[in-house]
Amino acid sequence: MNRKLWGVVVALIAGATIAGAAVWWMSLSPVCPEACPLTGERLALGGYHVNSPTNVTVGMVNVGTVEISLISYSINDSSNHQFVSTNWSGLTIARGATVTTGLLIDGASFTFQTANGYVITLISSDNVKWSNNFIA
Repeated sequence: MNRKLWGVVVALIAGATIAGAAVWWMSLSPVCPEACPLTGERLALGGYHVNSPTNVTVGMVNVGTVEISLISYSINDSSNHQFVSTNWSGLTIARGATVTTGLLIDGASFTFQTANGYVITLISSDNVKWSNNFIA
């Protein structure tokens, strides 16, 4: 094989290897795990504490570029029983702020039980939703 042809083959193999590595890397580190909100709203949830069978305190950080106004929430248990807030006054979180808030359920569908799993979904005034799991 002559040198010119050999150089082309090596260049093609190197290019394909780099392209494959880039595709693999992007599949491991998506920009957003779900659809990215267009508004710049980003909320990190964590730090759960069950205060009673109908009250959980949730910690959150606004890691986005704009203020977030939360207007609603829902909580599901592991059997998919759901409580949806209908009378929550909401919460406004400034950019970069860390806050905690108590979320109440009515206890009709379920109550928080030690070692059981739950999913909290918070909804902003722009209809952006954040969900996270926690164990009581």
